[in-house]
Amino acid sequence: LLDLVDGILDVLDSKEDTASDADFTRTDVIKYIHSQKSCRCSSNKNYFQGVNLSGHNLSKLDLSEVNFSSACLRNVSFSGANLQFTNFKHVDAEGATFDDANLCGSTFYGANLRGASFVGAKNFDL
Repeated sequence: LLDLVDGILDVLDSKEDTASDADFTRTDVIKYIHSQKSCRCSSNKNYFQGVNLSGHNLSKLDLSEVNFSSACLRNVSFSGANLQFTNFKHVDAEGATFDDANLCGSTFYGANLRGASFVGAKNFDL
């Protein structure tokens, strides 16, 4: 089954990853998050600090407790994602979409949110 999942992720990756200058693909993000959550190491946080994920579709993913501080998240779609206790300090999230996302406990201190959308976002507080 794992090979099937990897194959499906590869197909999704080839269709959805159009931001060629981004540091990671959607599939890279998903694989990393799954590896960290299956490890269950409390000292091992999901770090994407300072990376470029511009233009990616990260909608409907469980990205809770991820550290995106100082990352470039321009035009990223987080629609419907679980972003509880996620760190968005000093990110460049211009044009990002957080519609219907769960933002309970998330931090946006010093973030560039020009043109970002938060329609229907839950527990949203800047």
